[in-house]
Amino acid sequence: EQPAEETPVRTPPSIAVLPFVDMSTEQDQEHFAEGLSEEILNLLAQSDNLKVIARTSSFSFKSQNADVRTIAQRLDVTHVLEGSVRKAGERVRITAQLIDGATSAHVWSNTYDRDVQDVFGVQREIASTVADALHVTLRSEAGPKRAETSSAQAYERYLQGRHLFNRRAPSDLLRAKEYFEQAVQIDPAYARAWAALAGVYLVARYEEL
Repeated sequence: EQPAEETPVRTPPSIAVLPFVDMSTEQDQEHFAEGLSEEILNLLAQSDNLKVIARTSSFSFKSQNADVRTIAQRLDVTHVLEGSVRKAGERVRITAQLIDGATSAHVWSNTYDRDVQDVFGVQREIASTVADALHVTLRSEAGPKRAETSSAQAYERYLQGRHLFNRRAPSDLLRAKEYFEQAVQIDPAYARAWAALAGVYLVARYEEL
């Protein structure tokens, strides 16, 4: 009797979402590029079958010029998602590419030319396509959407505030507060901007504002 062939064990998928690169002419859209990356990361994290590396770890490779294979090894992931953003006026070009961490081979890539108002749809589309490529499902597909805004201006202020809040250089907290306040003034129903503003006040209890 011949021994049964062993079924190869498939490594559970895991991913690191790197901060997207600002390719805009004025080089003034870093907040937009990083915000886009963070939103995609948050959407992917809503999968029960996919390990997603936290923002703090994946964003630590920003500007390090490390190759994908090295990043994948250090973060112990099977795949890496990277991309770029080029924003001009009300139009934005977003390029995203999913890379195999072991071979550095491109698994999937695409470029999206859209209006800024459609950025939420692009985020979901990228996350959904990545999930399909990795054969995992996102819980958010059938669940409620995240607290969003229909105002591109409010979203822009929110991303600027998030960028400053995360960077936390001198005076950044105060400036973040101003951007979040502008966001809720533009859209008083923007729940995430209100939550971010509350976060500023919470941190301000321990830092001079």
